[in-house]
Amino acid sequence: MKEFIIYTDGSANSMNNGGSACIIQDVENLQNYNLMCSFGESTNNQAELFATFLGYEFINQFLYQQSEEAVDTKEVMVTIVSDSQYVLASSTKFIYDWQKDGKFDRGEVKNQHFWEAFLDLKRSYQLYPEHVKGHKGHGENEKCDHASGWCRENHEKNFASGTFIELEYPKKRKQKKRKREYWFYMNLDSVFKILRDGTGEEYAQSFGETIAASLVFENPKLLTMEERLVNDMAHKLYEAAALGTKYKHLLQGEKVLELVNKVSELYVELEEESA
Repeated sequence: MKEFIIYTDGSANSMNNGGSACIIQDVENLQNYNLMCSFGESTNNQAELFATFLGYEFINQFLYQQSEEAVDTKEVMVTIVSDSQYVLASSTKFIYDWQKDGKFDRGEVKNQHFWEAFLDLKRSYQLYPEHVKGHKGHGENEKCDHASGWCRENHEKNFASGTFIELEYPKKRKQKKRKREYWFYMNLDSVFKILRDGTGEEYAQSFGETIAASLVFENPKLLTMEERLVNDMAHKLYEAAALGTKYKHLLQGEKVLELVNKVSELYVELEEESA
């Protein structure tokens, strides 16, 4: 039995900006993966539900990349931890009542395109809901709340999608320093719009392809956040070393040349470490 826990939160505002975030915990390996995304016009319920979609698709890609054989999704247990009763109750109870009563066929379900996508993304995983009260000190929920809020507020700043962003959490009482943590950021305007205006099936395919492209390298191997960070750092060091080498004939002083050499050496070390 493979087991995951996904902690989620999402939010939207009157400026037509939405944000979602989730932390996926691989229980077996005690490895956490932090994902967050921004998008356009949304309701709070849609943003909350979209946050769980990040978790489901990450798990789908994780299982696909880590296993050489097809995974029996019935043998995968996923605990959803959220402060949204709407998401939890609808995901594990009401949606089956809607199907049984024919509400899906009649188009009577609110946010139906989202729920159509949900049915595809969650596969046949065993889902277990766990409700927590928002803004009551639950560690992972507070982190997701902060990350989703950051995405909502910074949507218009055009941060590069598919990169790590270091977030600084609000300082708590008796805490000497603010805690910082890296999150993998994606701008999902296009796929969210397909979901909001199109069909669940179209969305699920587009969303899966986007997540796969963002999280998987050509090797192919799904990398941990630490490995992705090392790779990104190596790339930036390479750019710095290349720039310094290109223009070092214009630079004066031994300190500059020494710095260029050190950056080059660090790049080689990180390349060897991530190989």
